[in-house]
Amino acid sequence: MTKRELKIATRGSILALWQAEHVASKLRVAGIKVELHVVKTKGDLVQDRFLSEIGGKGLFVKELEDAMLAGHADLAAHSLKDMPVNLPPAFRFGAILPRNCAHDVLIIRAKSAASAGLGDRDGKWLNAAELSAAGPLTIGTSSLRRAALFARHAAKIKSLPVRGNVDTRLKKLHDGQFDGIVLAGASLERLGAKFWEHVPRSEFIVCPLDMKEFIPCAGQGALAVEVPNGGDLLGEILAPLHCADTAFCVQVERAVLRSLGGDCTMPFGALCEIETDPDGKRFASASATLLSNDGQHATAHVRIEIGSDKNQDKTPEAIGAKLLADLTEGGAAEILTALLLPVPDAMRLH
Repeated sequence: MTKRELKIATRGSILALWQAEHVASKLRVAGIKVELHVVKTKGDLVQDRFLSEIGGKGLFVKELEDAMLAGHADLAAHSLKDMPVNLPPAFRFGAILPRNCAHDVLIIRAKSAASAGLGDRDGKWLNAAELSAAGPLTIGTSSLRRAALFARHAAKIKSLPVRGNVDTRLKKLHDGQFDGIVLAGASLERLGAKFWEHVPRSEFIVCPLDMKEFIPCAGQGALAVEVPNGGDLLGEILAPLHCADTAFCVQVERAVLRSLGGDCTMPFGALCEIETDPDGKRFASASATLLSNDGQHATAHVRIEIGSDKNQDKTPEAIGAKLLADLTEGGAAEILTALLLPVPDAMRLH
């Protein structure tokens, strides 16, 4: 294999740059020279409208793909939750890195948290009952899933729209535009102290949200490396970065979303985790939820033993299909209809 210089396409936000540099650092360890190619995407430039109104999360991806097609970059680093469930034919995943934390995090101004009865909860997990008992709060979020989860679990929380990168949202919170914001916990985990570079950490209460009730976005917490199809050089280079267990789990989550015809216009969450019991048996424990805007929901959970065999009933697609069937039994088709979204043929009960 000939070592060469690689260019990684990335957005210019502090989080995207961290992600690209994280991939680059692992490649440099292998003796490969790496540069970043920063792209300003439409999703970054248009900050006054929801993603669902201007083309969806694919806005963060397409222009990085264009950079690869134009020869400006060899690969792209993405937060997997931002990627459409169907990649264009010209591209594939070169690697899925080990997952960071998948949960959501609620960040509340300390004064607001105190008045809402959450002043002593910094660093502690919040479940639905605890959040429901808290006083009124205004929470900034651009996620239909998060807004619907609050509508379901915490009627006293009012969700308000917010756009911008993580540092922009934190500044808006610090300026008093909201009582709190919700972010992916992986953002805080990856950025560490840099996340609090421009605002005092002491002015906020930070609470991770229980994933059994606040099921995260499909793929949340995972990093993906996207590469053009054709040739095996990149495959050989990227193989040491790939995590098979993370890839399996996100395939389950994305399989359900794909079957639903979903994108960022859909209030949907899915999480799959690999568990090992005391006898060494491995299980895929997976949950999915589809919500209406007023908090009505269909939720499903499966736990299936997996192993080294190639049993077709244990593939990510088969586990996703089982979740989809259980969501259908729970009324998911009616929720899609209420959301004015098409009901896939696979969900129509006969």
